[in-house]
Amino acid sequence: MQRAKLAGLSDQLLRHEVLANTPESLETALRYLGAEQEAAPWTGSAEKVVPVVEDKAPATEPTNSFELAKLKREVQDLTRRLGDAESQAAALHYRVAVLTEENRNWELRYTGLAAEARTLEAEVRAKESGNR
Repeated sequence: MQRAKLAGLSDQLLRHEVLANTPESLETALRYLGAEQEAAPWTGSAEKVVPVVEDKAPATEPTNSFELAKLKREVQDLTRRLGDAESQAAALHYRVAVLTEENRNWELRYTGLAAEARTLEAEVRAKESGNR
């Protein structure tokens, strides 16, 4: 429910920007938020009003400046999210490289210690067999 309300509010605010700050879209957005209309007084002029043309165009092309602006915002959001995902992937790749290097160092230490243990074990056996 909150997502739907946020999406509707975002649409209204975007429409408000696209339609050159018409008082109707501002009032609708404020009503949607539950705010008082006096909280943001209208300072624009009615001459800037751009009518919305609702054309029966194919679904692949935006039909008005509102939809075009909405699509541009969506592309910006997706681009930002892609950048975040790429940053996270790069950080994970770096962490994998660090852990791989640490693992290699631990394996080398283990191999060295295992060789030393075998050498000491052989010395102990040789001393035990020499004492008999």
